[in-house]
Amino acid sequence: MRAYLPLLTLLFLSFTGIGQNVVPKVPVYEIFSSSTCPPCKPANDHMSPILEPFKDQIVVVKYQMSWPGSGDPYYTAEGQSRRGFYSVNSVPAVFRNSAETPYSNITESAIESDLNHGTNMKMELRYMIDSANQTVRMRARIEALADYTDGAHRIYLPIIEHLTDNNKKSNGETEFHNVFKKMMPSSLGDIIIGEVDSGTVIEYDTAYQFQGDYRLPANALDPIDHETEHSVEEFTDLHVVMFMQSLVDKSIYQGAVGEKVESEENLEREWGTDPLPPLSIAEFNAKQKMSAYPNPTSDQLNVVYFKDRSDVQPVLRDLSGQIVATPAPSVSSGRWVFETRGLAAGVYVVQLEVEGELLTKRVAVFH
Repeated sequence: MRAYLPLLTLLFLSFTGIGQNVVPKVPVYEIFSSSTCPPCKPANDHMSPILEPFKDQIVVVKYQMSWPGSGDPYYTAEGQSRRGFYSVNSVPAVFRNSAETPYSNITESAIESDLNHGTNMKMELRYMIDSANQTVRMRARIEALADYTDGAHRIYLPIIEHLTDNNKKSNGETEFHNVFKKMMPSSLGDIIIGEVDSGTVIEYDTAYQFQGDYRLPANALDPIDHETEHSVEEFTDLHVVMFMQSLVDKSIYQGAVGEKVESEENLEREWGTDPLPPLSIAEFNAKQKMSAYPNPTSDQLNVVYFKDRSDVQPVLRDLSGQIVATPAPSVSSGRWVFETRGLAAGVYVVQLEVEGELLTKRVAVFH
């Protein structure tokens, strides 16, 4: 997770589209690549170290393709479907919030700019991995905060493997990031026909079980058959993301990075609530260091640091870098409450400095 936005950067950022029903937009970056594509190596060498620090804030999906030559061993027909949707005819190809973009334009400042846009759709996503049973369970909630008037939309929940290396071939790449493995809730996502009215809520509680044993195809000419086998190198390295897109103009309304949980209690807890106390060391270690909820908020903002500390205190800054609120006296060690009813509607940044590390969370306030 990126530790912080420097204050000098904050001074020049403006939040786009602020209003009563606007929440921060999670950017979506879709990359088409192949381990047999010579130009893909410099493209990925450029993008991977830039995208990686933002992994908890942005959606990144990389579809390995079936060409040039015999193509990437991790090519899938579902990835091919996304290629067809965007009419991709050469790799590497990068789509930044559905707009084709030269890979050299993927920069730290570009991502920081994307992170300061708003949207009228709220998304929440959690997932839990059962490695022994090769299963990923997902729960998601989408709430429209405005009318979406296009006649058709599609919701995608891609299952991604954060790092793979068995699919290396001829272009010199030895590791591959955010590799697409499976599309949910079906192979083509979930289509929504007709307008989506403000106030509409869509929820998913679904699971996918990878079948059979791992197999490494020789190339894309013999792709994985999801009915009998899989290409997951490490189940604990899987994660789930989500985005919703117009099928009319291809615009992406919103994205979401899944929250990985280790218990059904946390998976099934009420939306908009703080994670329940960890039930195991593994769950504790899997948690983000700091949480801020509800987000968006109107009257109060709760901030939790997942370690018992009474010697630190968060602050709330606006996008110019000015401190606009400090919390009420700590309700317990590592927990604070900000009063937000007097703040103007907009996006703010919670900052907490602990032992030289500056933790941040973007939050939206609306009234």
